[in-house]
Amino acid sequence: MGCSRGSFDVVVSNPPYIRRDVIPELAAEVRTFDPALALDGGEDGLDAVRSILAAAPGYLRTGGWLALEVGFDQTEAVLEMAAAGGWREISRRTDLGGNYRVVSARRPER
Repeated sequence: MGCSRGSFDVVVSNPPYIRRDVIPELAAEVRTFDPALALDGGEDGLDAVRSILAAAPGYLRTGGWLALEVGFDQTEAVLEMAAAGGWREISRRTDLGGNYRVVSARRPER
């Protein structure tokens, strides 16, 4: 069963967002348990985020929302990318440790 374009109210993603050079430094249980594909976000950790920000508007209904988990040190960059892409009502949320870890935004106008 495929998804049709423009059919979702919300898209939520926990994409790979770890910088490639940091992966060897992760805890052993993370490095060995999680597939590399689930961790490796590219040179700056934001490859998947860029792709999702570009593609998600096509899958969201008018007024739809996107929420992305991001690295604790990536929030500002993702906020800037979302703004540059025309996303609206962009905000960030903290995790239980008080770190900004989720960026949410409303679908840009077409």
